[in-house]
This record gives sequence, structure tokens and C-alpha cells, in this order.
Amino acid sequence: LLVRRMLDGSFARDLERFLRAHPDIWWLGIGACDPAPFHDYLDTLEGGADIKRRCVFAGGSSAPWGMVRSCQVLLNEYPEGGGNSVIEAMGCGVPVVAMRAGARHAESIGAELVGDDAIATDDREAYWRLAERWLRNPDEAAAVGARQRARALANFDYSVICEQYERIAIEL
Repeated sequence: LLVRRMLDGSFARDLERFLRAHPDIWWLGIGACDPAPFHDYLDTLEGGADIKRRCVFAGGSSAPWGMVRSCQVLLNEYPEGGGNSVIEAMGCGVPVVAMRAGARHAESIGAELVGDDAIATDDREAYWRLAERWLRNPDEAAAVGARQRARALANFDYSVICEQYERIAIEL
């Protein structure tokens, strides 16, 4: 699923260009997937071997929090991104770069979860500028991560969600 989301649209190409422009940055993909199609794409590019070396696929995990905490930012893929990974990163205090890539749920879920820190429109240049800014400014990234963590705990923690379900059940 992760690689499919990366290859649908321009995320894979944009990530490759970002990594090419920033040779000190690595990317970690967390999620069950076959990375071969992404690797095949990189193999077609001049200098793709270096990018492939810096793209690490960790596979799926039922407890990814240690890997998530090792990241400086989480890049929510577009046009479709995951929701659970966004909540997990927010809960770990890792700032999430997300944007509203369209009107469909899968194209907007990351932005909805992140709230005010998200790119409000399908502006890929703004997305990558924000990723670079947070990667280059760890104090700002830490402040954003703390703000997003507070948002996750206040709105998406299981205890909060269970209380909301309970209220709905009582009202029925």
C-alpha cells in the first residue's frame, strides 16, 4: 500500500528530487509493502542508486513508535496519504507535513488530522518547502511536534474516541 501511494501521482518523483537536492537527508518508509516498484523507478534515473541507498523501507510493524520517533518529520504521501501513520507520528511528537491534495477522504485525511499546520491546498512546492524548513530548523520542528502531539491527545486518543462513541450510543 505504501509504495502504491507513493507511485500514484508525483510523490515518488517529488521525493526523489527532494533527496537529490538534499544529499544529507534520508527517508524511512514504515509500512508493509514491496519496495521493488519504487526501486525499479529509481533504477531508471541517473544517480538513482544514491537515492535508493537513502530510501529505507522498514516494513510493517504493529508497534512502529520507535521507528517513528527516530524521524525528524513524517511526510504524509499524496495524493493519497495514510491516516493512522499521521496520528502515530503526532502522538510521538514528530511533526507531520501534510496537505489537502483533493476533496476525497484519502486525499485530505492527513490535512484534516494535522489541522492548522497542514498545507490547505494542493501546493506541492509549499509542501516540500515546509518539509525542508522543519528539517533545517529543529527548534521549530520540535514546537510543531509538541503542538501536534497535544492535538492528537486531545482529539484522537482512544480514550477520547471511546467517549465520543459512548455519547453517540447514548443519544441513539
